[in-house]
Amino acid sequence: KSSLLNALLREEAAIVTPVAGTTRDPVRGELSLGGCRVLLTDTAGLRETGDLAEAYRLASSLANPPAYRDSEQLAIAITADRRFELGQTDQAWQLYAQVPEELRRHQEEYAQMYADADGKFFEDNDERAIFFARGVLETTKKLRWAPDIIHCQGWISHLVPAYLKKAYKDDPIFSASKVVLSLYDDVPEGPFRAGFAEKAAFGGLGAEDLAFLKKPDGINLAKTAIQYADGIILGAPGTDSKLLTYCKSCKLPVLAYDAAAMEDGSYIDAYNAFYDTI
Repeated sequence: KSSLLNALLREEAAIVTPVAGTTRDPVRGELSLGGCRVLLTDTAGLRETGDLAEAYRLASSLANPPAYRDSEQLAIAITADRRFELGQTDQAWQLYAQVPEELRRHQEEYAQMYADADGKFFEDNDERAIFFARGVLETTKKLRWAPDIIHCQGWISHLVPAYLKKAYKDDPIFSASKVVLSLYDDVPEGPFRAGFAEKAAFGGLGAEDLAFLKKPDGINLAKTAIQYADGIILGAPGTDSKLLTYCKSCKLPVLAYDAAAMEDGSYIDAYNAFYDTI
């Protein structure tokens, strides 16, 4: 976590050593992502300990109000050498279960990033999609990662392909990146506000490059993503027929939905093989 904080801030804000427990008190830093001020907090790690005083200190650090009550997103970092799968018995879930109940409730309040508790579409979802797309790309730049494949999933990511192919096309971090887009049966039913294309315009991406968004709805946002993608993965059996037709007209490589592979986990191998073709 501390290494990630330092990489994002591009400074040695947190002390990093191989010894677990080096971070004892919250360490905070600030950066700018696409012109937006972002505040980061690195807390003490979650780990098992037989020392009662140490356990109390860990709990006290996590319960520090500014460490989470003022946060809009919470993240658990797990080292790459600790393999885990999604599910309530994996390491990630076990770690999450150690987080104080109040912190978990706070995170769950933010789980719906595009609708309220009654399922009503937020009016500013156009701006949320713009912030998400640019935030992800600017964070990748700050970390100096050069991805081979950028896999977009869900409508909230559907501006990412356009930004990559237009606004960030000359950036050396993304010059060799390919975009894979997964399509599901979750296209938003509600329309976005008028002026979506004009708001999303940035750098080399003009409103004219987002012509589908003259009618700003879920289908046209997905078509915008397809327009700038290098390959399509069908992640659900009920993908809208209008999107399938448009994929075909763009002559993009498409990986069909495979229910059996999704069930037994072999879809991961299929996805990796598909990436290689892109």
